[in-house]
Amino acid sequence: MDQQLVRTVLQVLKGHIGDGEWADLKARMPTSLSAVLR
Repeated sequence: MDQQLVRTVLQVLKGHIGDGEWADLKARMPTSLSAVLR
């Protein structure tokens, strides 16, 4: 998986949803995806 692509898509998504929704989304992500955000 291209980590830069995933990071870019998630950053764009984060700009379009609220903080609470972002926290919910991160909590439901597989560990491999949430690790890209660290």
